[in-house]
Amino acid sequence: METRNYETVFIANPHAPEQKIQDINTRNQQIIESLDGKILNLDDWGKKKMAYAIRKEAKGHYFCITYKANNKAVAELERNMRINEEIFRFLTVKIDDKVDPMAAIEAYKRKLEAHAKREKERAERDAERNADRASFRGPDRRDGGGERGGGFRRQEEVAAAVVDIEIPDLSDEE
Repeated sequence: METRNYETVFIANPHAPEQKIQDINTRNQQIIESLDGKILNLDDWGKKKMAYAIRKEAKGHYFCITYKANNKAVAELERNMRINEEIFRFLTVKIDDKVDPMAAIEAYKRKLEAHAKREKERAERDAERNADRASFRGPDRRDGGGERGGGFRRQEEVAAAVVDIEIPDLSDEE
């Protein structure tokens, strides 16, 4: 039988014990390997909010298995997932023969790392901006501003700004 590349994404109960989740993943691997398949990658995407509630659950624990197997292994894997009460949903897709799954997985991981790096830099920039804003306002800005005092500038700064203004002499013009 011909082996092809497949990817199965499944959503497990987010409240399932960690041991139960490990048992599910171990069982899936055993099924694939017992029918002459090979696991290429197993990703734990973590607990995420689902688009709609399933069995009154708003979140699910997402997993993605990339493997090389024949169609009998896929059928058996899906049969076991259908029986398992801890698995909410699953979807298996055949990866095109032209696509190298390992290269695609590596590219995806690089994109994730780059995204995480950008998010970290963004968080650092935001923290610096917030610190700058806090230092600009100073500790004397407790009253929240308003018409009477408490603005961004203290009275000494306003007086200094008023002294520096030059008023043009308009009396000579006719």
